[in-house]
Amino acid sequence: MSRANAASDALRRLRRAAGLSQEELAARSGVSARTIRTLESGGARRPHRDTVTAVADALGLDGADRAAFAASWRSDRLTMSEMFRSQSPARAMEEQLSRQRERIRDLVVDMSVEVRADRRWGLSRIRRTIEVVAAEGVDHIHWMFSFDPLVVDGAAFVAARCVNVAVTDSFVLPESGAKAFAGDLGRTFEQGERFVLEYEYDYEPAYLSGGRRAAADTEALFASATPMQVLVTDVTFDPRAVPARVWQVSQDSVAGPATVVRELSLGRFGHAQAVVCPVPSGVHGIRWSWD
Repeated sequence: MSRANAASDALRRLRRAAGLSQEELAARSGVSARTIRTLESGGARRPHRDTVTAVADALGLDGADRAAFAASWRSDRLTMSEMFRSQSPARAMEEQLSRQRERIRDLVVDMSVEVRADRRWGLSRIRRTIEVVAAEGVDHIHWMFSFDPLVVDGAAFVAARCVNVAVTDSFVLPESGAKAFAGDLGRTFEQGERFVLEYEYDYEPAYLSGGRRAAADTEALFASATPMQVLVTDVTFDPRAVPARVWQVSQDSVAGPATVVRELSLGRFGHAQAVVCPVPSGVHGIRWSWD
């Protein structure tokens, strides 16, 4: 029997021993009846500790009984190294993201990029508005970000200035030219809830001192595996790196051909913006050229 099923059976026995219905336990604990049903069905594999504490309080558990109840729900989440041990990291991460798309969906994404005087990315900021679709809710998230491994040291490439998410693990996928991140949301978001995440990448500390430096960055793209409501891409160029041409692009897939959506003009302070609404699955964003 799995840990989640054993914990579910224990909860059901304790509730019945207390003479409570699922609805009565929900009212006492302050969680929803749906949450209690999900816990007892084994659907909540990783309930948030606050939920477990509230249910234990409602059941009147203390001492060893309380400790055993809490321990039965402890996370058995694998680290990324453990998760990738049995197969290639790229394949394992794709499977993880595929499962995640059944639990959450991006509604709105705002991506901003600063291009430095040497024509390379400086800071990149991502802001995501996400809706929970899984009945058991979510309390953690995975994501990936691509980079050129000939230019950027993956180990030094980190997500910083995080809002509403704490990075708990990361793993470099050299064959994909990407880094995978795992984040704790701090609480369980229920089905239908929406929340906003923000994180930032600073390329400067991660650039390889002896790496290939000749090629400049010429695009800011976001890949969406599922449709979204809105995608906003902002690029701000240093005055010493103003491109000759900027245009909005769209691709059906990462490997597919790019379609020029429209030419973009730079604002007074070297700023270009592309807005897609609604957003079909695929790759969307901005490209530029100094020629």
